Amino acid sequence: MSALISKNSDILGASSSALCILHCLISPLIFVLAPIVDSGHSNHLHISGGGFWGFLDLIFLILGLIAVQFTSVRNTIIKKILWGAWLILALGLGMDKMGEVLGHFLMYTGSAGLVVTHIINYFLKK
Repeated sequence: MSALISKNSDILGASSSALCILHCLISPLIFVLAPIVDSGHSNHLHISGGGFWGFLDLIFLILGLIAVQFTSVRNTIIKKILWGAWLILALGLGMDKMGEVLGHFLMYTGSAGLVVTHIINYFLKK
């Protein structure tokens, strides 16, 4: 199992980070439209960190951690950038949960950094 993850860690990392960005971009639209469509969904606010949407934040963070951990990189600069981007993502998520506005910017920055770096590393390994 770990060999499979290790072999595909850049694909896992880039995919999960891209989905994380989509989740962060689409979630606010869903919460704005939810009261219009059905008032029963308004208790699943992303800001509160609860419910399904808060769980997705944690899933994306863990998938990113696994991908960074299993990415075998000869290039130490790439390795440092991957860990730095993941830490920025984690810090941004924590700040977002505390209601800090800068948290969203850090989450987008960290996720984008993971996507780009995993893609670069994927092509460097070929």
